Amino acid sequence: MKKRVDLSNHNGTDRMSISDNRESYLEEFGQRWRERLEEIRQEELLVCILGPTKDTEYWHKRVQIKNELESQEINCTCFFLEDELPMARGGLLEGSLRSEEEILLGDADFIIALDLSAGVLGEIHDFAQDDDLAMKMLLLIPEWYKDGYSARGILRDTLAEKYFFTQESLRKCDLVSKCVERVWLEKQRKYMGRSLIRQVELLKKRYHYE
Repeated sequence: MKKRVDLSNHNGTDRMSISDNRESYLEEFGQRWRERLEEIRQEELLVCILGPTKDTEYWHKRVQIKNELESQEINCTCFFLEDELPMARGGLLEGSLRSEEEILLGDADFIIALDLSAGVLGEIHDFAQDDDLAMKMLLLIPEWYKDGYSARGILRDTLAEKYFFTQESLRKCDLVSKCVERVWLEKQRKYMGRSLIRQVELLKKRYHYE
């Protein structure tokens, strides 16, 4: 017969329960969690938002996404590609438009592409094929494009994350919420990656690794 383990203390009183300190434990856990969330919020993230240009129908949606991501709660730095292009600022580089955009996108931590203009569709075709860029891209694609050439071609093959939205979600705040959700996840990944690097460096010092 299997021997029963006596979990009582040596004085014969009832066993100690973790619930005895439940309130203090939960309070401590909550404090640590709030501190961690604040560290994640403060993690710097540079986000490029591709989309319709000024004086077009859906320009306001692009601005809305930018404003929400730059809010105090999310705390990102966002930019529109056309505002930063050397060609747009006087041709400081003598490359093609594609090569200049690729340089700027390479510097971004995350890329959001709102596919509601011909220009953005072209950028998606150019850059979603680049795995390094695609892995940090969120493509917001109208649901009515699902049966089109792009959806059955580059959008099927790319590593970029795809989100197909409806006309109803376009009118509401669904797109903005999706961007906030995805960018917050990217902040967590960057924070965790940085934490992992710190732990590796500490282990290298501790065990004298080169």
